[in-house]
Amino acid sequence: MMRLIFDFDSTITQADTIGDLAHAGIDFQRRHGHDLTSRWDHVVQAYTDDCKRYKDNYATKEEDRRSVLEEVEYLAGLESVEKASLARVEESGIFAGLEHRGLFQIGVDAIESRKVAMRDGFREVLDHAGRQGWTVGVISVNWSRSFIRGVLHHFGIPVIVANEISPDGKIHGPDSHGNALTNSAGKLRVLKSEFEASPQSPDYGGNYTRTLYFGDSSTDLECLLHDGGIIVSDEDDSSLIRTLRRLGYTVSHISARKAGDRSDFHWARNFREVLDSDFLDSATV
Repeated sequence: MMRLIFDFDSTITQADTIGDLAHAGIDFQRRHGHDLTSRWDHVVQAYTDDCKRYKDNYATKEEDRRSVLEEVEYLAGLESVEKASLARVEESGIFAGLEHRGLFQIGVDAIESRKVAMRDGFREVLDHAGRQGWTVGVISVNWSRSFIRGVLHHFGIPVIVANEISPDGKIHGPDSHGNALTNSAGKLRVLKSEFEASPQSPDYGGNYTRTLYFGDSSTDLECLLHDGGIIVSDEDDSSLIRTLRRLGYTVSHISARKAGDRSDFHWARNFREVLDSDFLDSATV
């Protein structure tokens, strides 16, 4: 038995959805007489500036980070940047007054209006997993689990782990202490605790061959390294692919996979390409 665990933004979906979620919040506030567009613009600019400052001032430059440990330490340091941004989002008030059912409906509306689009073949991968009796789940640093549930409401995914927005506009993490899920290390902790060691996991105690992870960005690095997986990317030079290659891993397109292929990782533009390969079935061997 195998687990298929998916990142959400730009993995299941074709593009990042945080902007769509934020603008839905702004529209909600506008209907109540408040235009918070400038506050959101400030949030975006401050985050961009913080990321650049962190990268520019980090002691070990990107091209010199050649080990997984060095890269993981760099990514861990970004937690302060992410938490500062979450605090600005809360202070902006763009989600104040939105309840979980409203966030769920925003997700439903986003997918039905095609503001948010799915990667081709996702439904078919889930169907394949169902026929094989495999577990599926989602781990995301997105701000709202209810929003994700709305986007994915047709798919019946049993376990979705993400942050959540409370009616007062604050963002809370999925653990018992409410710590926000923001980075690569946090996603790996969730993968181990919620899917591999939790009695609440649908396959807890069962026999499984591996956990196969699908992701697109640096927040997925440690989950991919944990037990393998597939990088989802439109091209073969995404930031995550470049990072893996810099760390010494070989990454090839999934169509190149054949008997004797020794690539450490494979990438695919969508889930249709994954299905057209023999990767899923051979990964259980």
